[in-house]
Parts: sequence; C-alpha cells; structure tokens
Amino acid sequence: MTADHNSAFRHFSAFISAAEEVADKRMRDRLIKSGGSYEALSGEIVQTTGDEHPYKVVLKFAGGVITEHPCNSVRDGQDFIRRCTPRPRPRDRSRDRPAGST
Repeated sequence: MTADHNSAFRHFSAFISAAEEVADKRMRDRLIKSGGSYEALSGEIVQTTGDEHPYKVVLKFAGGVITEHPCNSVRDGQDFIRRCTPRPRPRDRSRDRPAGST
C-alpha cells in the first residue's frame, strides 16, 4: 500500500487530545445519567489569568449544571462551544408575506 491508502485509515477526532476526549465523554455520561441533556444551553469564553491556558469555556446546561473547560485560544473555545451547543432549527417561512400586504 502507498502512503495515500494508509491515510484513509487514520483516526480522526475533533478533540485536541485524548485527555480532552475522555473528559468530554465523562461529562456527557454524567449529564445523561442525571437526566439532563448533553447539549449546552449556552456557552461563553472567559479570559483567565495565571493559568496554564489563557482562556476557558463556561458551558451552562439544563438543571443549573455549569462546566468549565480550558482552551488555548478564543477560536478553540468557539469551536468547543459549537460542538456542545445545538444548532437552531431553520425558521418557518411558510407564513412570510411581503411588507404592506394583509
């Protein structure tokens, strides 16, 4: 096999490290066991001082569960929030009418 064929068998993960993937799975399992949903209601990026990581993501879940996840940049934090929050449903446009029509 050539190198191109072997590349198709490489493992892909959206996580930066295996430790992040394990921590994410533990959090997901804990939230599901407590009756909550894994999808966060909201998330924000907070700058930290004196820590190993300059930023952290704060996720808020149903039931008041709040989790914090360190990240190295704002972009990493935004990607993490996108993975953990649901996308809004498309807006129903079946009742839209032009302005001025009744």
